[in-house]
Amino acid sequence: MPAPWLTDNALADAVASVLQRGSAADLEQFWVEERVPRANIRAGNLIVARLRARGFSVGTIDAWDDRESYNRSLGLYFALTDGGLPFGMLPESVKLYDTRSELDKLLVTVGGEPVSPGSPTDYGAFAVGHGRNESFAEQEDENTKFQW
Repeated sequence: MPAPWLTDNALADAVASVLQRGSAADLEQFWVEERVPRANIRAGNLIVARLRARGFSVGTIDAWDDRESYNRSLGLYFALTDGGLPFGMLPESVKLYDTRSELDKLLVTVGGEPVSPGSPTDYGAFAVGHGRNESFAEQEDENTKFQW
């Protein structure tokens, strides 16, 4: 599986920024060793699961233009809510990073171009159940037509 698309260090730096710390090096070890890696994996898995449920191939998800920004947002959300909010953080500010519902309706683009699930532009898709399999089409005659 291609996810997550953000390194744990990059997500730890993002957490440090939200917590108004200098960098990942300024975070307590439980952030760097526990919360961030767990949140990063969870974010990547959730992205893949939601977009796969919509019919996108893993190849398209891996090439999706916004994969890193959604990985970052969801990774922040999961890191900041795992085990309770950090002292002084308001729930409303953390909810801004919860982009789960957007995954169910957003426009997926690759290289700036919209991609539909199962379409010829769905990178790595086998398009099972969509279109025609040309190897069957070449063998068709009036008596043996393959029915989709």
